[in-house]
Amino acid sequence: MQQPTLPNIESASTELYSSFWEQRWQAQQTPWDASNSSPIFLQFLQHEAKQLFVKNTSQYKQFYGLVPGCGSGWDVFNMANYFGALLRETSSQQSIKTKFVGLDISETALLHVRQDLLPQRVPEKEFQQLCHFEGADFFQYEFEPKYDLIFDYTFFCALHPELRAKWAQTMSQLLSKEREGILATIIYPLKKQQDAHTGPPFIVSLAEYQKVLLPLGFELISVKDTHELTSHPARQGNEMFALWKLKKN
Repeated sequence: MQQPTLPNIESASTELYSSFWEQRWQAQQTPWDASNSSPIFLQFLQHEAKQLFVKNTSQYKQFYGLVPGCGSGWDVFNMANYFGALLRETSSQQSIKTKFVGLDISETALLHVRQDLLPQRVPEKEFQQLCHFEGADFFQYEFEPKYDLIFDYTFFCALHPELRAKWAQTMSQLLSKEREGILATIIYPLKKQQDAHTGPPFIVSLAEYQKVLLPLGFELISVKDTHELTSHPARQGNEMFALWKLKKN
């Protein structure tokens, strides 16, 4: 089957972009899907998340996570399993409102997640109830009271570069400044064998993220270079990991 072509950014509607990704999922042309979260994200959850988010669990009345362009939902599953257990174990609150949302514009992907993958990857029914998968346009999406953690891996690089400023603006609207929410980004791909101006994925860099995030009040709180990370084998040496938060006024 011929691979679908990404619509031209100048003329494409949301419907055309949705159709492009829907065709990819229907044809099972999803080479970005590695059947689990990146080792980088798993290491973040296991070794850094507790220090960042659970300094004083008594302050949490809610905890919300978001994965835009969630695809098969691996990152949402791992968020729910990790934070569900962590907050249950450490919180002195009787009840914390907790929700982990995966957004995607492919209904085929979301149907596969809900029917096939969720029961397998999140064995505890209590944690299954924390996972929500929504067919929504990220740029039109709204959520209150905003997110404590947003994770972006292959979403930024899937967008045409002309949409990056809009991506940053939407992130600034969804991330909680008051609760010191974290935007976690795996910066991929740093290099490509083919034309760097074609995509998806489009080639990215730390500077490209800084260009759109810093003017909106984000600050870079940590970054790990390629030699500090363990990636999927095919992506080793082609990724960085950066954490951001919105500055308080």
